[in-house]
Amino acid sequence: MDITDEYAVDEFIAAWGAATRPTEYGDPAHCDECAEANRILMALDRDELDRTELIESSKGWFYAWMGFEGWLYFLPGIVKTAMMDPSKDLRILLDQLRPEYLSSLTLERAKALHKFLHHCRACAYASDDSERASLQLAIDLTKTDLPAAGCAADPARLT
Repeated sequence: MDITDEYAVDEFIAAWGAATRPTEYGDPAHCDECAEANRILMALDRDELDRTELIESSKGWFYAWMGFEGWLYFLPGIVKTAMMDPSKDLRILLDQLRPEYLSSLTLERAKALHKFLHHCRACAYASDDSERASLQLAIDLTKTDLPAAGCAADPARLT
């Protein structure tokens, strides 16, 4: 991760604020698969997520059980993981930006995510039309009265 991305990630995490780890994910009593997903998610450290599990749904199947509260908790770690190599791994983040979650954000969190997504767009990390469309949709869904942000590499922002 380069210094401008590190700055953007740190700024996002600070603005995102604290998110409490859920006491459980889904309904672990429902079935063995739900119980296993809950056990795995409870053991994860959101600051050290496995890139492969986030990329390959067959390895990270349990993320489907995290729900909105779990998503709020894990999103800073998902952002950090995607930004380790954003030109290659932005899809990690984009795949987690479900419209129903984005529309449920508080104003402060919507602003934080919106600003971060603008950084990703300004730095041209979306590598194909599909990623650009997903990124634009997420930007639109987090739109607030916040003025458009540029890339964190903008020298005027670093002084």
